[in-house]
Amino acid sequence: MGDGVAWQFKAGGPTDLNIHYHSGKEVTYPENREHIASADATRCPPLDQHYRWKWSNASVHGVDIEVPLEQVGEAN
Repeated sequence: MGDGVAWQFKAGGPTDLNIHYHSGKEVTYPENREHIASADATRCPPLDQHYRWKWSNASVHGVDIEVPLEQVGEAN
C-alpha cells in the first residue's frame, strides 16, 4: 500500500461527513457518515485522486470542527 492519511475530527455537534473524488461526471464516496460529532480512521487511497472532504451542518447553530491530519506510509 502507498501513502495514506490518519485523520480524526471533533465537532461541536452532529454533522454529516463525506470524503469523495470526481472522475469525469462520476462521484465516488469512499467514506460517508451521517449525524456524527467525531470520528477517526486511516485511509490509504487505492487511487491517485484529489480527495475532497465535506462536512454538512443541518443545525441552525454554528459548529466548530477540529481536523488533525497525519500522513502515513510504509516503513522502508
